[in-house]
Amino acid sequence: MSDIVNFSIELRARCSKLIEDLQSRYHLVITIHDDLGILRLPDGNSLIDRPFHHMHPYCLLERDQHAEYDRQCVDYCSRQVSKRCRVNQQPYLSSCWKGMREIIVPIWRNGTHHITLYAAGFRGEKPNLSSDHSFSQEVQEAYLQLGEPDELKINEMTRVLQTVGLGLLQEIDNARQMIHNDNARKQQIKQFIYNYAHQECTLKDLAAYMFLSPSRCSKVVRDLFKTPFQELVINERLERSKHLLLNSRLKQEAIATQCGFNNHFYFGRLFKKYIGISPGKFRKQAKNQLTQKS
Repeated sequence: MSDIVNFSIELRARCSKLIEDLQSRYHLVITIHDDLGILRLPDGNSLIDRPFHHMHPYCLLERDQHAEYDRQCVDYCSRQVSKRCRVNQQPYLSSCWKGMREIIVPIWRNGTHHITLYAAGFRGEKPNLSSDHSFSQEVQEAYLQLGEPDELKINEMTRVLQTVGLGLLQEIDNARQMIHNDNARKQQIKQFIYNYAHQECTLKDLAAYMFLSPSRCSKVVRDLFKTPFQELVINERLERSKHLLLNSRLKQEAIATQCGFNNHFYFGRLFKKYIGISPGKFRKQAKNQLTQKS
């Protein structure tokens, strides 16, 4: 177990340092949204330190003081950007509701959107809060301090983020293979579940993937894992949901959908059955523990 922990710590440090170096070089703030919960190390921690949290000073400015700010931020990233990235593979520039322009780079692999990389720090369209609350003088001055868009810099950063995103997915693949060290067929089954757990994922699909009959495939799974195929899928979905509950601000409804559950009620029942507590209580306990440590 100590070898797994040490390996995870070293890989996490190396990948986090890469992001820090890029931020320093380009004077931008990089955020990674792991909507499927797959950037998860063997020790259970995230591959990158604080991947979901937009830490640009302009993002954070007055967000804790105004619930409307926070709601609009979550809606922009978790709904608007994610919705577009799930259907369009092309990187693009987007101005958030607060007026900051960001480079948005969706990372797709095997026909599926896996993660999204953001690089923030340019001045975009003038902010306009769609409520009676107006921006403070501090926010307006901070907006004017944002850098002007630089086309060459944007194009270069887009290419870099595409390469980095695919590299992070490969690092996770390598980590899973090194830690488990399974035989070829067992690894094939795990890879199938890893690739498709977020969508409809049946034994019949696995059988076709492995060129086996469903009955033969079922026996192979039970022989190798001592558990039915659907249990393996549920376990993967629950691990992803735990990861997102701990590392994102997504609502439970969104987490349930993105992890492959039919609805959040079913998700809640399964979570409590397998984990022992509700998703909300799990998130709250983890948050309290983090607060006590700090």
